[in-house]
Amino acid sequence: MKPADHDTTDKMDNDASPSSAAKTRRHGRIIEWNDDRGFGFVEDKSRQRTFVHIREFEDRIKRPAIGDKVTFSLGSDAAGRSCAKQIVQEGWGGGFGLGALAMLVALLVAPVLAGRRFIPAEFWLEVGGVAAALSLLTFGMYAWDKRKARRQEWRLSESTLQLWSVIGGWPGAFLAQRLLRHKSSKTSFQVIFWATVALHQYVMIDALLDWRVFHAARAMLGDIL
Repeated sequence: MKPADHDTTDKMDNDASPSSAAKTRRHGRIIEWNDDRGFGFVEDKSRQRTFVHIREFEDRIKRPAIGDKVTFSLGSDAAGRSCAKQIVQEGWGGGFGLGALAMLVALLVAPVLAGRRFIPAEFWLEVGGVAAALSLLTFGMYAWDKRKARRQEWRLSESTLQLWSVIGGWPGAFLAQRLLRHKSSKTSFQVIFWATVALHQYVMIDALLDWRVFHAARAMLGDIL
């Protein structure tokens, strides 16, 4: 477990404790926004105007716009001027379009074919149930982690989320990243996640090919050595 860190920056890992950060959180609405330059102003419940910059948004679910509800902490820029920090858009955002659906179906083809080939028919239901449970649990962990992040509370480490993808929950992680817009913008996290998905695809496809790629790579390595 580690302190709250958010998708787009994850730079707050070792900053002030979640409890102290939560005390300074403010609720407001964006009242001015220059999309070309990426900055504007937010007004809180006391009608105080505070400068906001797009680089200070964390866990962003869409491009900022006038009217968006946000929570933030007061801070200062390099020149000592007051500005909003740790800005989080309210709502869970996200979506799951036809493109994402087509990608998920394509990624599931090899695992399903491998399962039908190597798993006895009498165990299909049990194995399918375990696979579905892993994805459901992984999705739930993403949702729980995002909820904790929004509350500025202690939360799961990225390695824990990645581990559940490695052991088979990657379809649930794929869904959570798109439906919840969680961990979908951090490049380093996405690189590891997609490496995990690629590894699963390789194992399933190579198994269907009677491990031709594995044997070819081993033979090539033997020739080199």
